Amino acid sequence: MGISLIEADATHRLIRLYKGFFCIIMSDNKIFNVFIASSGDITLERKIVNEICSGIGDCILPNPTGISFKVTPWENVFSGGGTTEETTKKLADECDILVCILFKRFSCLIDQTGPDSLKEFLLAYDSWKTVKKPKMLFYFKEVKDTDLVEQHRLNNVLTLKEKLKNDRLFYCEDFSAPQKFCERMHDQLMKTIEGME
Repeated sequence: MGISLIEADATHRLIRLYKGFFCIIMSDNKIFNVFIASSGDITLERKIVNEICSGIGDCILPNPTGISFKVTPWENVFSGGGTTEETTKKLADECDILVCILFKRFSCLIDQTGPDSLKEFLLAYDSWKTVKKPKMLFYFKEVKDTDLVEQHRLNNVLTLKEKLKNDRLFYCEDFSAPQKFCERMHDQLMKTIEGME
């Protein structure tokens, strides 16, 4: 289900607020490579991530922030697929922060959508735990209704969410409204890059 024009307008106003008021100072210029992974039904939240990254990088103060972001959609980096090992290595080499926004499925991260996709993702997850790069931020959008076909895919997402929350190795957050996502995404992104100085 889409969002109303009122919700979209409120979200864009909130983004502008964050652009104007939230900055941190770093001693040197730093470019963070941010990959965004989400399914096709997550569009506004992708725009929010781009706007927040742009807002932090564009912040103008007497002392510049020294921060900029290169934001790349997952599908632009991994359009050709690849093995779990290849994906893990590419992420470790090229990505500083991976933002995963999941709703009813996570086929954005693995080419498959069946039960094997969860198995493949968990193999990659075990590798990420060892390498500890990139930093990973997981956001789970609240599901209010689903049909039987979607329920199968959703069960995989719920299994993954439970594992992430139990392991407590990566940031993991639920959200419902775009405005809440905007607030939490901004705050956690700031904390993440502060910890990477």
